[in-house]
Amino acid sequence: MVRTILAILVGLITAGVVIALVELIGIQLYPPPPGLNPNDPNAFARSIAAMPAGALGFVVLAWTIGSFAGGYVAGRISRLHPFGAALAVGGCLLAAVAALLLTQPHPLWMNVLGPIAPILGSWLASRLVRRKPVAPV
Repeated sequence: MVRTILAILVGLITAGVVIALVELIGIQLYPPPPGLNPNDPNAFARSIAAMPAGALGFVVLAWTIGSFAGGYVAGRISRLHPFGAALAVGGCLLAAVAALLLTQPHPLWMNVLGPIAPILGSWLASRLVRRKPVAPV
């Protein structure tokens, strides 16, 4: 059980790093407006409304790839519950995505695809790592 919890934590860290890296690529391709203060919620909301679809698409892509990577790592580390560990990472990321979408206005398509991204990514990862559980030693 402890190994599964640690697997989920390592999976979440992996997911966070991968999400950040993919979003950094998106920022390089679609730089934010100069002088944007991310700590000002109103300015950030106006920035999201003005972003091109490609920039927001990179965010959804980051959520999908990050949940896949995190779910895969968690599933590979967990011996008893690889399927559950992978899906637990996706569930945690789903909660984070939902919180973000509820606190900041986003386009409708992002509100639809955003919650699907972590579910899809972690489910695909869980399919790769699914194996018969081994008996505890």
